[in-house]
Amino acid sequence: MPANLPAMLATTSRTKADRLAALARLRRQPAAGTCRDGYSRNYRRIEEFHDRYYDQHDWASPWTLSACNVDSDLMIIGQDWASEDFLRKDPNPKIRQFGHDPALATNKNLKRLLQEAFGRRFEDTFATNAFVFAKPGGMTSQIPAADLILSIKQFSLKEIEIVRPRMVICLGIGTFNAIRGALGLRPLKLEAIDYTSPAVMYCGSEVHGVPHVGARGLGATGGYGRSLEIWKALGTRLTASAPHSLTSDRREWIMTDTMSD
Repeated sequence: MPANLPAMLATTSRTKADRLAALARLRRQPAAGTCRDGYSRNYRRIEEFHDRYYDQHDWASPWTLSACNVDSDLMIIGQDWASEDFLRKDPNPKIRQFGHDPALATNKNLKRLLQEAFGRRFEDTFATNAFVFAKPGGMTSQIPAADLILSIKQFSLKEIEIVRPRMVICLGIGTFNAIRGALGLRPLKLEAIDYTSPAVMYCGSEVHGVPHVGARGLGATGGYGRSLEIWKALGTRLTASAPHSLTSDRREWIMTDTMSD
């Protein structure tokens, strides 16, 4: 091991954090998430609620607060963080601290799957959201596909490029197909995905879609046991895959769709 390797790694981590902080600043720009920025409507930004109560950080999504390992080989992408109705409620100190509600079934299931399939804690990963603005209505309201794809192009794909994980797991087929749409690929049905190979490769990262880990998502796709099988298969793939070079600055811009007919 080179004597200066720890310093090299620390510098790389700081550079990544600086680039990710730039994305957070981009999210706060006055035109961000608006019709002027290419969206179908003017979305409200997280910092507009309760005087930036949930935006005292340098991440594109508050979810990253508890899962901000910029050198992780595993990235988790959820669809969205919060809705306008949720953000209008009284501020929640726990959610402000952790970027999520640890008591929510979705978060409990995610952490359990990570531990049982990967032997990882949530904080060992890098987690973010595909849509970084506040969606109108309640937490179950839908986001127009074109707007979700645009947010992914502006933020999520750049986060993959910066963090350079070996594997990206998209929670829910909607999130996964939005990633595919951002890359110009056709959508897939969840049952068509073969977890023995990556459905998409982007910048050297395998990108996989899994059932949503909420109660409804798990219930509609075979339950927790079926999801655990999928996550274990991905855990095996990650363990078997070769690690990234610590010194390479190569950018694999070629995107590969391995699920083409």
